[in-house]
Amino acid sequence: MVKYRDMREKNKNLARVLSEAHKQALRKGFENMSAASRARMSRPLSEAHKQALRKGHKKMNPESRARMSRGKGPVNHHWNGGGWRYWKTQALIRDDYTCQICGFREVEIMEVDHIIPRCQSPELAHDPNNLVTLCPNCHRRKTIREHKSRIPWNKKAQVPGA
Repeated sequence: MVKYRDMREKNKNLARVLSEAHKQALRKGFENMSAASRARMSRPLSEAHKQALRKGHKKMNPESRARMSRGKGPVNHHWNGGGWRYWKTQALIRDDYTCQICGFREVEIMEVDHIIPRCQSPELAHDPNNLVTLCPNCHRRKTIREHKSRIPWNKKAQVPGA
């Protein structure tokens, strides 16, 4: 691994090598600018201008923040169903972070899988009844079994019309 000091030296050398070429390119670009543009770039901002910029970036007051945070998720009238992360979390909570095949429980490594694969029934992709919590080993075994046989692991969860 390259040490910080070596990187700093390398960057200094790089800057020295490229600096003249860059300076010439910058000078050329600066010369082609109009006089008004050059004047705008070279002068510092006035205090009035700084105040106007600060005013545009004022922080939200606590009342507005509370009003905006009310009604997030299913309680909001615009709620149209959550994304994958929402439904994954709901399935994990419902199953108490426990593998539904072997009973292993470990909060940090549990995975959520579709009982009926999404490729077979895309409309069930976000259906909580089609989600199951599995440990990584059971998930891997189930996936391999599905790929080999193309049959869902749960006999009760047959694809409609199949």
